[in-house]
Amino acid sequence: MLVYIGLIEQLQRFFKVKKPTNVVSAKTEGTSTVTESDDECESLEAWEVVMKDRLLNVREMVGFSKELLSWLDKINSACDLQEAFDIIGMLADVFCAGCD
Repeated sequence: MLVYIGLIEQLQRFFKVKKPTNVVSAKTEGTSTVTESDDECESLEAWEVVMKDRLLNVREMVGFSKELLSWLDKINSACDLQEAFDIIGMLADVFCAGCD
């Protein structure tokens, strides 16, 4: 279960929008030079545009897959739960869970 939670965290970290992007319409009055790809981008939400750009960036995806494989090796070699939570990045949350 920890592996699945960690994988979701890694995917969210990779695909999550780091900076808010302003999608500006490229339309100007009196021109009709809107291409099909412009129409497609305008119909997509901001997060969809970011996901599309990230998925089309092969170099970034290859780097992420190497990083993810390294992370999987670490989590699979964890000896105990404390080490697994530390690899996932949730160790502080686990220790503070009963502090309330």
